Amino acid sequence: KDEEVIEILKSPWLPQLVSLNLDWSELSDDVIVKMSEQDTLSGLRHLSLRGCLLGVDGAYSLVRSSGLSALESLDVSSTMAPASVEGRPVFSSFLSRNVSQHFWMDALCDPGVTLRSLRALNLSDMTLEMSREDVLLLATQEHLSSLERLELANAGLSPGAAKVLLEGGAHFSNLEVLNLNRNHDLG
Repeated sequence: KDEEVIEILKSPWLPQLVSLNLDWSELSDDVIVKMSEQDTLSGLRHLSLRGCLLGVDGAYSLVRSSGLSALESLDVSSTMAPASVEGRPVFSSFLSRNVSQHFWMDALCDPGVTLRSLRALNLSDMTLEMSREDVLLLATQEHLSSLERLELANAGLSPGAAKVLLEGGAHFSNLEVLNLNRNHDLG
């Protein structure tokens, strides 16, 4: 399957795409890395990878991709890092459910991030385990200062993290939509 998607990524009509939805596709990190290397996707403004199997390599390649630097909207909700059992990858959503995806916080704060036009970011339905410090660090990222929509539903937010987001102020000053539903630790 990966080889087929990689071949599609070489299609001559890709530069005209402004939106690409690959939700719930069984794409591996390798495909996401290859996709991130494609200059033919430089016209994309909206990318949705909801429910794909994205791990550390996929996350970092997405945020560092010069070919995706014009993205205005990125949806990586419900993505799951592949778990492993006895050293073998296991792609079962049941087993992957408890694998921490905190690496997204590190990737989004990486100095190599190229996503300078991002207006909407969906990180819902992942085990992000976001602390107050994580939100404060995200808030200092220049490439996230223009966010108008931030989706963090069911993302494992701590009460301190939610408080920072809800206080607003200089943090995410352009934010118009904030989704914090189903964060059970908020009480």
